Amino acid sequence: MTRNEAVAELQLGLAFRSDRTTECINALQQVQKLREGGRNSLPWFLLQEDQTLAVTAGTREYSLPTGFLGETEERDGNLRYLVGAHYRWLDKLDYRAAEQGLFGLHNGGAFSIVNGNAILDESGNVILDEIGASSPATVAGAPQAYVLRKTTIRIYPKPDVDYTLIWSYFAADTTLTTDVENQWLKFAPWALIGDAGLKMAALTRDAGAQQYFLGVKQRADAELMGEIVERELRGGHIYMGGRL
Repeated sequence: MTRNEAVAELQLGLAFRSDRTTECINALQQVQKLREGGRNSLPWFLLQEDQTLAVTAGTREYSLPTGFLGETEERDGNLRYLVGAHYRWLDKLDYRAAEQGLFGLHNGGAFSIVNGNAILDESGNVILDEIGASSPATVAGAPQAYVLRKTTIRIYPKPDVDYTLIWSYFAADTTLTTDVENQWLKFAPWALIGDAGLKMAALTRDAGAQQYFLGVKQRADAELMGEIVERELRGGHIYMGGRL
């Protein structure tokens, strides 16, 4: 379904109106942004899987991908790189811990203890260790940890050589500024139409349209959730709300 076809469905539900085209387009754009702003309701079709992030020697901070909404594994993260035939995973830290020089030395599945007091994970496993008097600004080595900031990602320690990192994340869909079929209109068009229709019905004080679009929204949301659950049962990953 294209944007203009979605607008026609909105006008049909608003008592066969042929006006308010601009308002309908604006409503579609607004409700898409609202749905993408809710981290616990991001659907699979916004997933950008196994994307690369090139980091260069001596540079710690990089811009987040365009439209970045969040990682698939929000708590633990999933940034990694290949060492031979196996992945080496980076620890996801908060900014303070990283800037104070806390990052793990991951070696073949075991963490090495260097200077200072060890940091333990929730299971009592050592995951971080203080690098003594060395400053994160001067330490260079293989990537061991990272921090997500508002618009950037910071790598610790500073890379000693160039690396190609890999991760999966959610990204915002194409905004409906032109008559296109974006991922929302391809996989869940009635979810957007239901949301936008409720907004338009409220603005036009149309009680009948409110009831109609409420039904559209409820059915679309149920179908979307059903598809997510079905994908998990088929052996895929469930992304609504992250890892269970």
